[in-house]
Amino acid sequence: YAMTQKKLCTAYRYLPAADSAERAANVRKTIECFIAALEIRKKDKYPVQYAMTQNNLGNAYRNLPAVGSAERADNLRKAIKCYNAALKIYRKDEYPVEYAATQNNLGAAYRNLPAGDSTERASNLLKAIECYSDALEIYRKDEYPQYYCHTAVNLGRTLAKIGNPDACFWLKEAYSLREFLPKQGKEIEDIMNEVCKD
Repeated sequence: YAMTQKKLCTAYRYLPAADSAERAANVRKTIECFIAALEIRKKDKYPVQYAMTQNNLGNAYRNLPAVGSAERADNLRKAIKCYNAALKIYRKDEYPVEYAATQNNLGAAYRNLPAGDSTERASNLLKAIECYSDALEIYRKDEYPQYYCHTAVNLGRTLAKIGNPDACFWLKEAYSLREFLPKQGKEIEDIMNEVCKD
């Protein structure tokens, strides 16, 4: 049952949509499937499947189109809750690659989380930076170049938002592996031109 729900989730996730309303409906159906799968994939009985489903549910909430910033914030808070649930199983020492992937996803949720004020925004960005940094402890350039590149660009963009000079280093790292980011190469170059002063 849980496996069928997972496959149904995948079908809804990739189902073409005519407009954003239909896309949102598809993502909501994806969320329903993952929640149904979690009725079987309990943390104590199927911990790895539970963690994988929580991570996927987090991705669905993170990608759910929202009407306004309040709804967007609610979706991202739900995503953060799911990622944290997954990380209780995906510990760094036992499931390093899954841990890193979930940390990268968690970083994206914090980076995009709408905030009530500049202090909350700064706190969210610092949490995102911590998540990306944790992921990069696993995603080393020589072992996982594609994942390293994606996480490096995420870290570079986030550091740039707070004016941290380390942003330039991480953006250059990502740009050096831009073959893994074919659609983002020009965008990274533009950010580098803006951020890197040397």
